[in-house]
Amino acid sequence: MTKKIDISDSPTVCKTVQAAAARFDQNGEYLTAPELAARWAKAKVTVRTLCHWRERKRLRGPGYRRIGQIVVYPMTEILAYEESVTVRPPLGRRQAKELKRQ
Repeated sequence: MTKKIDISDSPTVCKTVQAAAARFDQNGEYLTAPELAARWAKAKVTVRTLCHWRERKRLRGPGYRRIGQIVVYPMTEILAYEESVTVRPPLGRRQAKELKRQ
């Protein structure tokens, strides 16, 4: 049994991966895991959380693409995921009646 080594905290590896991802993403259509974690920082989603969602095959998180060792998240997948987890309050009686009349 081999032990996985988490290299996501290594500054050298992060800079290398970010540089490679920057070359891959020239149109701003993708975010790297650190960029996505920064976007969702208020929700306390970390790079490690994103890694768990990917590696454990949980049905959580946005879709991603792995190209070699680079993992990028397409903006379309991020926006679709954010929309899918949006909670909308239920309509009150008055609002429901108004919708039925239209």
